[in-house]
This record gives sequence, C-alpha cells and structure tokens, in this order.
Amino acid sequence: APRGRPVLERALRRERERCAGLLATARGVPAGPERDAAWHRARRAAKRARYAAETAEPVLGSAARDEAARFRRLQDLLGDRQDGVLAREALLELAEEAEAAGESAFTHGVLHGRETARAREAERAAGAVEEALDPPPARGPVR
Repeated sequence: APRGRPVLERALRRERERCAGLLATARGVPAGPERDAAWHRARRAAKRARYAAETAEPVLGSAARDEAARFRRLQDLLGDRQDGVLAREALLELAEEAEAAGESAFTHGVLHGRETARAREAERAAGAVEEALDPPPARGPVR
C-alpha cells in the first residue's frame, strides 16, 4: 500500500462520518431557523468531505474520485437549499414592505411557499445522495 494510504482513508472516513452525523442532526431539527442552520452546517461538512476526497484521490484513486463527486452533489443540493433560505428571508421582507405600502403580499407568499417546498425536496434528494455515501464496514475505530 502506498505510504499515507491509511492516514488518508482514516481522514476521509472521519469527514464522511462527521457529515453523516450533521445530516442526521439536521433531519431531526424542527422547521425554523435552527433547522436551516443545521442544514447549512451539513452543507459545509459535505464541502469539507469533498475536499478530503479530492485530496486523497492521487493515492486512493477512483473510489476517492467517485466519493468526491457524490459529496459535490450533496454540497450542491444543500447549497440550493441555503439559497432558498436566503430567498425566503428576502421574500418576507418584501412582503412586509408591500403590506406597509398597502399593496398585496400574496405573490410573495406564493413564492415563499415554493421555496419552502424546494427546501423539502433538496432534503429528500440529499438523503438519496447520502445513501450512496454509506461506506463499507470500518476496519477499525476512527481516531
């Protein structure tokens, strides 16, 4: 085995497990700002895991390349979800401004609802990508 292989495998496993833990936490948080923050932390963990996989690719080969691609997909999905969080915040502000000006805020509410639905869809899609990240049984404890 190339030098450094065990170190890279361990580091990648640690990042994978960290990401999985944050995804599980995010799923368990009730709707609201705390849930949004939890999903954002999971996105950052997916980004970190992707970087670890990309770094390991020269030694670990195609398995690391494939894992990096899956983490990129997860990161992209959760990035889209985070964009929706920011859009919903902006829509709430715009709706308040419209109401204050005596205008209808209905359209803002419809768009807010669509962004909320997109967030739920991103969460479902992230779950499917996460299933593909399940590693083979660990050969030893993660340190």
